Amino acid sequence: MSDSIKVAIRVRPFNALEKSKGAKACVEVDGQQVKVYQPEPNQNEEPKQYAFHRCYWSTDDSMGYPPINNNDIFEDIGKDILNHVYQGYDATIFAYGQTGSGKSFSIEGIVNGNVKGILQMSLDDIFLRKMVENKSNAIATTVQVHYF
Repeated sequence: MSDSIKVAIRVRPFNALEKSKGAKACVEVDGQQVKVYQPEPNQNEEPKQYAFHRCYWSTDDSMGYPPINNNDIFEDIGKDILNHVYQGYDATIFAYGQTGSGKSFSIEGIVNGNVKGILQMSLDDIFLRKMVENKSNAIATTVQVHYF
Protein backbone atom coordinates (compact mmCIF):
# COMPACT_ATOMS: atom_id res chain seq x y z
CA MET A 1 0.00 0.00 0.00
CA SER A 2 1.72 3.16 -1.13
CA ASP A 3 -0.85 5.51 0.43
CA SER A 4 -1.18 4.07 3.91
CA ILE A 5 -1.98 7.41 5.55
CA LYS A 6 -4.46 9.88 4.12
CA VAL A 7 -5.51 13.17 5.64
CA ALA A 8 -8.94 14.63 5.00
CA ILE A 9 -10.61 17.76 6.30
CA ARG A 10 -14.31 18.52 6.62
CA VAL A 11 -15.51 22.09 7.10
CA ARG A 12 -18.62 22.10 9.26
CA PRO A 13 -21.64 24.36 8.76
CA PHE A 14 -22.23 27.37 10.97
CA ASN A 15 -24.08 26.61 14.18
CA ALA A 16 -27.17 28.56 15.30
CA LEU A 17 -25.14 31.07 17.33
CA GLU A 18 -22.80 31.81 14.44
CA LYS A 19 -25.75 32.28 12.08
CA SER A 20 -27.58 34.57 14.52
CA LYS A 21 -24.50 36.80 14.80
CA GLY A 22 -24.08 36.97 11.02
CA ALA A 23 -20.71 35.23 11.04
CA LYS A 24 -18.74 35.17 7.83
CA ALA A 25 -16.69 32.20 6.71
CA CYS A 26 -12.92 32.58 6.98
CA VAL A 27 -12.30 29.14 5.44
CA GLU A 28 -12.72 28.16 1.82
CA VAL A 29 -12.41 24.70 0.27
CA ASP A 30 -10.79 24.75 -3.15
CA GLY A 31 -10.32 21.25 -4.55
CA GLN A 32 -7.74 19.55 -2.35
CA GLN A 33 -6.79 22.78 -0.62
CA VAL A 34 -8.22 24.76 2.23
CA LYS A 35 -7.68 28.51 2.30
CA VAL A 36 -7.85 30.29 5.64
CA TYR A 37 -8.47 34.04 5.59
CA GLN A 38 -7.98 36.53 8.39
CA PRO A 39 -11.33 37.57 9.91
CA GLU A 40 -10.50 41.20 9.10
CA PRO A 41 -8.57 40.78 5.87
CA ASN A 42 -5.58 42.94 5.16
CA GLN A 43 -5.59 43.74 1.45
CA ASN A 44 -1.90 42.82 1.18
CA GLU A 45 -2.16 39.53 3.04
CA GLU A 46 -2.70 36.31 1.09
CA PRO A 47 -4.75 33.51 2.71
CA LYS A 48 -2.90 30.61 4.27
CA GLN A 49 -3.25 27.49 2.13
CA TYR A 50 -3.12 23.87 3.25
CA ALA A 51 -3.25 20.78 1.03
CA PHE A 52 -4.98 17.53 1.98
CA HIS A 53 -5.80 14.23 0.29
CA ARG A 54 -9.51 15.10 0.52
CA CYS A 55 -11.37 18.28 1.42
CA TYR A 56 -15.08 18.37 2.15
CA TRP A 57 -17.40 21.35 2.43
CA SER A 58 -20.34 20.55 4.71
CA THR A 59 -21.91 23.98 4.95
CA ASP A 60 -25.35 24.78 3.65
CA ASP A 61 -26.10 26.08 0.15
CA SER A 62 -26.47 29.65 1.42
CA MET A 63 -22.67 29.91 1.53
CA GLY A 64 -22.41 29.09 -2.16
CA TYR A 65 -21.09 25.55 -1.96
CA PRO A 66 -22.99 22.28 -2.31
CA PRO A 67 -22.89 20.49 1.06
CA ILE A 68 -21.52 16.99 1.42
CA ASN A 69 -23.12 14.47 3.77
CA ASN A 70 -21.84 11.45 5.70
CA ASN A 71 -22.89 9.05 2.96
CA ASP A 72 -20.79 10.98 0.42
CA ILE A 73 -17.77 10.76 2.72
CA PHE A 74 -18.32 7.04 3.28
CA GLU A 75 -18.50 6.45 -0.48
CA ASP A 76 -15.31 8.47 -1.00
CA ILE A 77 -13.18 7.38 1.97
CA GLY A 78 -14.95 4.61 3.89
CA LYS A 79 -15.20 2.12 1.04
CA ASP A 80 -11.52 2.60 0.22
CA ILE A 81 -10.60 1.87 3.84
CA LEU A 82 -12.87 -1.19 3.88
CA ASN A 83 -11.23 -2.53 0.72
CA HIS A 84 -7.93 -2.55 2.62
CA VAL A 85 -9.62 -4.26 5.56
CA TYR A 86 -10.99 -6.94 3.21
CA GLN A 87 -7.42 -7.48 1.96
CA GLY A 88 -6.34 -8.23 5.54
CA TYR A 89 -4.91 -4.89 6.63
CA ASP A 90 -5.80 -3.11 9.86
CA ALA A 91 -7.53 0.23 9.45
CA THR A 92 -7.98 3.29 11.63
CA ILE A 93 -10.00 6.44 11.25
CA PHE A 94 -8.64 9.11 13.56
CA ALA A 95 -10.99 12.07 14.00
CA TYR A 96 -9.28 15.15 15.38
CA GLY A 97 -10.56 18.63 15.95
CA GLN A 98 -11.88 21.25 18.30
CA THR A 99 -14.91 20.53 20.48
CA GLY A 100 -18.03 21.08 18.39
CA SER A 101 -16.22 20.70 15.07
CA GLY A 102 -18.27 17.68 13.95
CA LYS A 103 -16.08 14.67 14.77
CA SER A 104 -18.86 12.69 16.46
CA PHE A 105 -21.34 13.59 13.74
CA SER A 106 -18.98 12.36 11.01
CA ILE A 107 -18.06 9.14 12.81
CA GLU A 108 -21.25 8.30 14.73
CA GLY A 109 -23.98 10.28 12.97
CA ILE A 110 -27.17 11.11 14.85
CA VAL A 111 -28.96 8.12 16.34
CA ASN A 112 -32.41 9.69 16.87
CA GLY A 113 -32.26 11.60 13.59
CA ASN A 114 -31.40 8.43 11.69
CA VAL A 115 -28.27 9.93 10.11
CA LYS A 116 -25.61 7.24 9.93
CA GLY A 117 -21.99 8.03 10.52
CA ILE A 118 -18.97 6.44 8.86
CA LEU A 119 -18.73 3.83 11.65
CA GLN A 120 -22.31 2.55 11.23
CA MET A 121 -22.04 2.51 7.43
CA SER A 122 -18.75 0.58 7.68
CA LEU A 123 -20.27 -1.98 10.02
CA ASP A 124 -23.31 -2.34 7.74
CA ASP A 125 -21.00 -3.01 4.80
CA ILE A 126 -18.86 -5.51 6.71
CA PHE A 127 -21.82 -7.50 8.05
CA LEU A 128 -23.67 -7.49 4.74
CA ARG A 129 -20.59 -8.70 2.89
CA LYS A 130 -19.83 -11.38 5.47
CA MET A 131 -23.47 -12.52 5.52
CA VAL A 132 -23.38 -13.07 1.75
CA GLU A 133 -19.97 -14.81 1.87
CA ASN A 134 -20.94 -17.02 4.80
CA LYS A 135 -24.22 -18.04 3.24
CA SER A 136 -22.63 -19.03 -0.07
CA ASN A 137 -19.66 -20.82 1.54
CA ALA A 138 -21.43 -22.24 4.64
CA ILE A 139 -18.83 -20.76 7.01
CA ALA A 140 -18.83 -18.57 10.11
CA THR A 141 -16.92 -15.32 10.57
CA THR A 142 -15.77 -13.40 13.63
CA VAL A 143 -15.60 -9.62 13.36
CA GLN A 144 -13.79 -7.60 16.02
CA VAL A 145 -14.17 -3.82 16.30
CA HIS A 146 -12.54 -1.47 18.82
CA TYR A 147 -14.04 1.93 19.44
CA PHE A 148 -12.42 4.36 21.84
